[in-house]
Amino acid sequence: MLFRVIDLLSCLFRKALRFLVVVQLLKIPDIFQIIHLLKDRSRIHYAKAITAILTVWLVGSGMILIVSNSSSSHSIFSNSKF
Repeated sequence: MLFRVIDLLSCLFRKALRFLVVVQLLKIPDIFQIIHLLKDRSRIHYAKAITAILTVWLVGSGMILIVSNSSSSHSIFSNSKF
């Protein structure tokens, strides 16, 4: 029973939550600041805003893709007579 639960959770993480890797994009402005590519305070805030928008956009599109691919629309018509 425990192995089945672990297998189910690993399958969930491999397939459904793979798009959450995009959240690591939020670290890019901090990395740029550490290596002195971003020095101005306004540019740091601008870069953080851009990466936040990009991250939300990509995570949202990943969620939509997962939901659209996991729908069971083919099973709705499996008992039809047509």
